[in-house]
Amino acid sequence: MNTKMLHDSICRRQSIQNDYERIKSSGSEANSDDDDHEPEVNVCRISAIGLFVNKFVEGCFLSMIMGRNILYPFFGIYLNAAGNSFNSIPAVFATIWATKIFSAIFSDALPLFGKRRLPYMVIGWIIAASFLFSACLHEYPEPYYGVTNCTRNTSLVLNPRASESAFFYVLSLSGALFGVGIATVATDALTVEYAKREPLKTRDKVLAYLNIAQFFGALFATILSGFGLNSTEYGGSWCTSYIDFEDILLIYGVLCVVCTFFTLTATHEFPVDPKKLMPIKDHLAGIWKTVQSSMFLKMAVYIFLSGCFADVQSSASVKIKAYYAGVQPITTGIVGALNSFLVIGSIVIFTKYFSNTDWRKVTIFIKINIILLTAFAQLITIFDVVRNQYFYLLADETSCTLFLGILIYIAINLSAELSNESQEATTYGLLATIRLLTNPISTAIGNSVSAPFDVVSNDRYIRDTKEDQWSIAYAIIATHVVNSVSVLTVYYFLPKNKFELNELKLQSTHSKKKGLVFVGVISVVFVLAITLIMLSAVPQTQCLQVVGGQGCSNKN
Repeated sequence: MNTKMLHDSICRRQSIQNDYERIKSSGSEANSDDDDHEPEVNVCRISAIGLFVNKFVEGCFLSMIMGRNILYPFFGIYLNAAGNSFNSIPAVFATIWATKIFSAIFSDALPLFGKRRLPYMVIGWIIAASFLFSACLHEYPEPYYGVTNCTRNTSLVLNPRASESAFFYVLSLSGALFGVGIATVATDALTVEYAKREPLKTRDKVLAYLNIAQFFGALFATILSGFGLNSTEYGGSWCTSYIDFEDILLIYGVLCVVCTFFTLTATHEFPVDPKKLMPIKDHLAGIWKTVQSSMFLKMAVYIFLSGCFADVQSSASVKIKAYYAGVQPITTGIVGALNSFLVIGSIVIFTKYFSNTDWRKVTIFIKINIILLTAFAQLITIFDVVRNQYFYLLADETSCTLFLGILIYIAINLSAELSNESQEATTYGLLATIRLLTNPISTAIGNSVSAPFDVVSNDRYIRDTKEDQWSIAYAIIATHVVNSVSVLTVYYFLPKNKFELNELKLQSTHSKKKGLVFVGVISVVFVLAITLIMLSAVPQTQCLQVVGGQGCSNKN
């Protein structure tokens, strides 16, 4: 069966089903009001508002924690964390985020109060709020550098132990992120259930609308951190600090409470079919069968290899942004807001006009352009050709954001089409876990590749000699060479579109041996990720090159 035949067959069956449901509903007014038996969903109705609120708040957290909107001004500037340590913080969060796969299993197999999604959404938001509110009660540290005449004075070290405070806040944010993970994995599963009630031809509309809500959340978070943390202590230009990092944590705690309210009052969950609900034992057996699927394994290998190489970033990146480009939080907020609209626009345009475009060709084109644009912006800044925060952000981030929405659209549809009925959360979670576990690996690769060029020390950026510039440039070039490896994975593993993916899924075979190899590799990677994170967190081992240090033999 070729792609066109599969497409026509699915659309024909869907058309017959829609005609039947339309005739049935027109003959009975009572049935037309019964939401539980609608073949399709309307995401604009009141019962779906809570889902939009969940995606909005999820976008806020992903922008704040998984992105670097708050990490840069607080950890990178205020606490002055070393480049390798700064890169390790997102790796910590990625590992915590990966644990949501266990929440997915419980959400699929263990309903609470007769529901599989809503109770877990509420529990997750309550856990997140608890950690955020407790962090607000902690004594707030002083900044690393002092301020003289409304200017951050790099020769005046006010709090040399400031970076040690990072551990507490990383721990608090990790706890909050764990709760958010519980909530969002159930939200994502409910999103997939909504999407699968659409015909295949228009299935991407629900996903697009809800992800637009998520990006509006990211927009809010970007503006909040950009304007809120723009005082001199955070690398900004304002002499007065209107809010601090702890105030932002309080705001996010309140958002968690608001999200809990809307989840309880304005979110519709479809009834669970008792015949489709499996015990955990059978559910795990189903997961094991999914893992053995050749199609799932192929996508898992693609996601793993692509993530390991595409996300490699030099430990010099944050210092280039802070010392050379002089990027201020408010500028990050303004440009980040623009970027959010660009992402939304790219998703809408691609969904409307290019949804059937070859995923493979598009992804290869985008990855190559992102590598070239990022390298250009960083090298121009390093060699002092142009050192301007607006140029740096527009060239390095905004130009790449034009393509980001398309990659997100492809990734979301890939996960949605690959997920299995009654195991939406688990399949979705497995793919997300594989992607997240690549973050600590890519961080370790980036730190290790950068280590021989000695780009961790602040003195190198303050001196700014030609020798210093070339060392930093070599580190940047080395990481982009590694990035280019991710382009090769697209050609060999990524399907052309959702129709080819469904065709390959129908032809998929199962292999117990390959499944065991997959589980073994993922387990080793997970242990390795935890080990690398612990090594980067302990002061006695931060000097190791594997976590981006200069070697413990060079330690003073």
